[in-house]
Amino acid sequence: MKVKTIIEKWYKLLEFPSEFNGEFYSILNSYKIDENSDIKSYDKSCKDGKKNLLSALYFCESAANSLLEKGVPFEIIVETLKDIVVWAKTWSNLKGELYLGELNWLNYHLSGRLFRLGRLQFAFGSAEEDIEKYSVKKGELVVEVHIPEGGKLLIEDCKKSLDLAREFFAKYFPEKPFKVFTCSSWLLDKTLEKYLAPSSNVLNFAGLFERVSSKPSNAIIKYLLGWGVTLETLPSVSAVGFPDRIKQAVLNGETFYETLGVIR
Repeated sequence: MKVKTIIEKWYKLLEFPSEFNGEFYSILNSYKIDENSDIKSYDKSCKDGKKNLLSALYFCESAANSLLEKGVPFEIIVETLKDIVVWAKTWSNLKGELYLGELNWLNYHLSGRLFRLGRLQFAFGSAEEDIEKYSVKKGELVVEVHIPEGGKLLIEDCKKSLDLAREFFAKYFPEKPFKVFTCSSWLLDKTLEKYLAPSSNVLNFAGLFERVSSKPSNAIIKYLLGWGVTLETLPSVSAVGFPDRIKQAVLNGETFYETLGVIR
């Protein structure tokens, strides 16, 4: 199958918005992607956003074939790789043109290390530190929990995802046993209890985890107020809601944290 045919195939399978069609076919016909290139050798920090997008779509084919050989269902592969669309939209909004800024994060998806299973994503990773309670040493294999964009973070959906993950990894990766799931995120920060109702989805999600450690972080700014936003470029927030409360808290000097949590 020709390179352009593969790229177009995955553009359609991942269901890119039709608003991108004009730009997509323009760059598809003007860029040449080496048929021998692969995600391992690709410069993941490349700043050519158009080349990155076409390459990521091309790499979907080999990623899918490798996982299909292990028996991973095709629908899980496609749902996982749809994150390419999410990040292409994020970067395109920033740049004002069809763009994918880098492949560092998507490397996990394209190398068969991350999977979307229901509401959550799960990736093979290494323990950030010793977790004595579960006899986990720093650097030991763990499965990281990530929260993709899209939909409410309903507690029942999250629990279902965790159950799916336990079954998935035991079935398709029995050679990679792990002791715990970990999550390192601003969503687990206890500081948020000041700004959210006890029944909030975020606090319910955080409650699934045993908190291990925390470190000061401004991650909440970019995830809640906009990708690329910094302390110096805080946007105006018109609605009186959670983002507005967090913005005011940041301006008032509140410190937020990234917290590491675990689930057996």
